[in-house]
Amino acid sequence: MLLPVLQACKPGQAPNNPGNLGIPFKQGDKMKVALDVILVSYYTRAIFDVFMNGAWIGDGGVGKKLRSTPLSSYGINAGMTISLGHQTITWRLDGPEGMARNGETVQCENTPRLDSVPPGHQILIVYIYPDDTAELATSDGPVRDSTRGLSILEERNREH
Repeated sequence: MLLPVLQACKPGQAPNNPGNLGIPFKQGDKMKVALDVILVSYYTRAIFDVFMNGAWIGDGGVGKKLRSTPLSSYGINAGMTISLGHQTITWRLDGPEGMARNGETVQCENTPRLDSVPPGHQILIVYIYPDDTAELATSDGPVRDSTRGLSILEERNREH
């Protein structure tokens, strides 16, 4: 039987990271921050291999049922080190066989920025939208849908 090895961390400290969650630190010539990253997708299809600045941050599946309720599923990556500034976000599209764009790698059409982290915030939320754009937000506690995401879900519910 194989047992996973867990790295002991001080509360609030990210594994393999010299900083504490949410507190920026200098590494080389760049300012960075360690945050738990949560991925929320509003696509009507599954997405996978979501990367931010070349680092894997998760998958955003919709499962067997189209998501129509707030935050029914999302992915998480704990203690990720992120450079402050422009963020490059990519993902791959999935879906039923024959669906347009299956397997295509999408690069976010906008360039989200993370310039600062408010005191006490330890979570970065990456919202991915079906128009191939993304939005970033930080949180100090519960993760909620974005205002834009709630509008997408409301529209989807009216259509179905």
